[in-house]
Amino acid sequence: LLMRREAVSAIGGFDESFFMYAEDIEWCWRARDGGWEIWFEPSALVRHVGNASGERTYGNRRTRAYWHNTYRLYGRRHGPASTLAYRGLNVLGAARLYGRAVVRRDAAARGYWATHVRAHLVRTP
Repeated sequence: LLMRREAVSAIGGFDESFFMYAEDIEWCWRARDGGWEIWFEPSALVRHVGNASGERTYGNRRTRAYWHNTYRLYGRRHGPASTLAYRGLNVLGAARLYGRAVVRRDAAARGYWATHVRAHLVRTP
C-alpha cells in the first residue's frame, strides 16, 4: 500500500482499533470519502513469508480475527441490518462448503470450513 504524504496528513493514519485485517480497507474508504483516488495495480505481487505477524498475534484465531474486523468495518459503513444479512450469507456459504467436505470425506477441507462457520457465528462486539 503506497500513500501520498498529503493524503496521510489530511486523512490520518490507520485506525488502530483494527490492527490487522481490514485496516487497509478502512483507510482507503476514508481516503475516498476525503476526495482521494484509490488505484489498484493488478500486476503488483506481494509474497508473505512465514505469516509471522498473523501467527504471532492470533495463532489459530486468525480466521475469527479476520471476520471480526471485517464485520466491524462493514457494520460501520452499512449498519446492523445489512451486516446481519452479510454475515448470514457468509454462514450459509461456509456451511455449504463444510457439508460438501463432509460428503467427500475431506478432513482437511472439513476442518477449514468448520473454522469459518464458527468464525461467522461468533458475536462481534
